Amino acid sequence: MTHARAHNQSPRRAARAFTVIELVVVLGVVAVLIGLIIGVGPRVVDNQRAQATRTLIGALDRMLDEYMQDNAGRPPRYDSVQYELVPGRFLADSPNSDENLREQYPSGSSRFHIRHPDAAIFLRQAQASLGAGAITRDLPERYLVRTNTFSTDAGTGSQEEGLGALTVLDAWGAVDPGWQESGLGLPSDPPPRSAWPVYGATFIHYVHPENELAQELYGRCLNNRPYFFSAGPDRRFGVTHQLNRANPGVRNASLRDDALKALDDNIYSYEPGPVNRSEGFGNNFR
Repeated sequence: MTHARAHNQSPRRAARAFTVIELVVVLGVVAVLIGLIIGVGPRVVDNQRAQATRTLIGALDRMLDEYMQDNAGRPPRYDSVQYELVPGRFLADSPNSDENLREQYPSGSSRFHIRHPDAAIFLRQAQASLGAGAITRDLPERYLVRTNTFSTDAGTGSQEEGLGALTVLDAWGAVDPGWQESGLGLPSDPPPRSAWPVYGATFIHYVHPENELAQELYGRCLNNRPYFFSAGPDRRFGVTHQLNRANPGVRNASLRDDALKALDDNIYSYEPGPVNRSEGFGNNFR
């Protein structure tokens, strides 16, 4: 009797032990899966955004094709003055700073070139040539925004806010959290698109073959054709002031190297020629 009772109990104890081991294994598998999801999830999202941005840039490039076909193969006219009051000027740490808008390049030259050439200028030219329908047909509405402009009354000094240039955000076009950390007072949630904050917003750049500074910064135009590009997942275009907001006028070797690394994930309408990696250029212009 005793032997039979012991014989009958041992399978039940073995079954309980196996269940606990099985539970531990399952928990271990779940932990591994959670780790994989946490690690892979952001990459999946970035891949989706990258594809959306490539599609967006491709639409701009097709619009450029249409423009050039209608204008004897010539790209739109380039004039640095056109970039006044478009969002690119507000990428500086101060809206009043022109350092990152128009800069004399090369040193000693009387010509000005644009450091942050916003695609807003191309949209303006394309609309004049092709009509507004080309823009609304080819570009998803959620990527089109009008940014704020501020005009100052010379007599009273008062500022009036208005809607500025129509521009194109990339798929990472939300406000860069770094700008909130810098104490510029951005709200945690972006306001309506009609009042999109230009600080930290990542929008498409448009590099013209006559814009010498932008070509040295981001890559040479090929065959006299402009190109479009996005800053990519890191939201850094490849200039030192984005990495050094506390002292935007300071450029050094470390900042220059980090700015050059920021170019690696940029997304282009075509692979441009090489950027200027020289120390002299980096110290003075990047």
